[in-house]
Amino acid sequence: GNLVDMAVGFVMGGAFATVVTAFIQGVFLPLLAPVLGGIDLAALTFTVTEAVMNDAGEVIKEASVVDLGAFIAALISFIIVAFVMFMIIKGMNNMKKKEEEA
Repeated sequence: GNLVDMAVGFVMGGAFATVVTAFIQGVFLPLLAPVLGGIDLAALTFTVTEAVMNDAGEVIKEASVVDLGAFIAALISFIIVAFVMFMIIKGMNNMKKKEEEA
């Protein structure tokens, strides 16, 4: 029934999101790096505040770092997954309309 279809959809959506994430981090971003002049987007960070160290070289206060690379990778993955899900739903709606017309 509809509940089983929905459960299968959730499982397939989660698996597809995992595959897209692996593709973005393992294939897409490394291929994009040479195009961007060697910038590795996956390792892109922005340091808000530097780490504070004492005279012995021990860290007293950790640095505040924004991990932009992970955000960019997640954003690209979301866009791909959302587009694919949109296309699947659009195709299903078109098929339902054709069934209703027949």
